[in-house]
Amino acid sequence: MADNFDVTAGTGTTIRAVEKTSKKAQVVVLDLGGAGAESLLTTTLPVSLATNTPTLATGSNAIGKLAANSGVDIGDVDVTSIAAGENHLGMVGGNATVVTVTPTLTVHATYAAGDYVGESATPMTFAACARVNGGTGKITGAVLIDYALQSVPCELWLFDQTVTPPNDSAAWSISDADALKCCGVIPFTVYYASALNSVSPASNLSIPFKIGSAAVALFGCLVTRGAPAYASGDVSVRLFIDQD
Repeated sequence: MADNFDVTAGTGTTIRAVEKTSKKAQVVVLDLGGAGAESLLTTTLPVSLATNTPTLATGSNAIGKLAANSGVDIGDVDVTSIAAGENHLGMVGGNATVVTVTPTLTVHATYAAGDYVGESATPMTFAACARVNGGTGKITGAVLIDYALQSVPCELWLFDQTVTPPNDSAAWSISDADALKCCGVIPFTVYYASALNSVSPASNLSIPFKIGSAAVALFGCLVTRGAPAYASGDVSVRLFIDQD
């Protein structure tokens, strides 16, 4: 059946029509709150049907940024607010790091039980333990490497700010103020030896810390509980850290 049909002119109700391509088409009137007023659908309507079409801006600093917006838009994202660095979205932790320090031994003689083993009046600096200045984390493990194969028990005292230890080979002692900076003590008691060296692992640790200043480092002091004979560079300490 053809789409068009013939209408014989006569009397009665008049149906409004418009001629399109030599054919008559019935006109449909849309009453948009006009109280019965006749309004044809044209480019200008009684109510605006204009749409706000998002336009992707060009350049490297915008993802889906809507151009010329005057209202509140979902998806108006400017990546300058999530620039590279620590101030970015999606960083929820899970960073792990390993920090190794070999202290410079000032005296490096035969030590007595209870002596400080390290650079005189200077602690070991475990750099970049925290992800950001004043940051937090957890020490999950540590290993002491004894290159001189002495294999004597010792302890690593850890601090969240720098401290002033005694001189190398002197009896271990710190001030009360420095003791308040201590965030944990790791004992090394069991050694596993090779022909040239030995290692003492401390596993399954859970020592939380918060760096107590605008820095990212922890500080450590090694205290022997035996009588090892160390030369400078004969001992190293490794820390395994989960950063927040």
